[in-house]
Amino acid sequence: LPIVTTPRGREGIEGLDASSISCAGDAATIADQVVRFLREPKTAAAVGANCRERLLREYSHTSSRERFLKLYRGLIKEHTSG
Repeated sequence: LPIVTTPRGREGIEGLDASSISCAGDAATIADQVVRFLREPKTAAAVGANCRERLLREYSHTSSRERFLKLYRGLIKEHTSG
């Protein structure tokens, strides 16, 4: 399913563009986007699939763990080399 949100709801989620999320600043525009997705199921499926792929790639447990391990390794290296 596609995501329709506000700019506030999108905060902290980097790298999402119109191909993977619909962002609207007011209730009327949110409603328009929801209706658009209901009328265009292929578009809705494509936007939803793009968003899901991006979120799994960037925010899954595995990708989060890898980012933390990289950070920790860098901190350990910095601490032990100085």
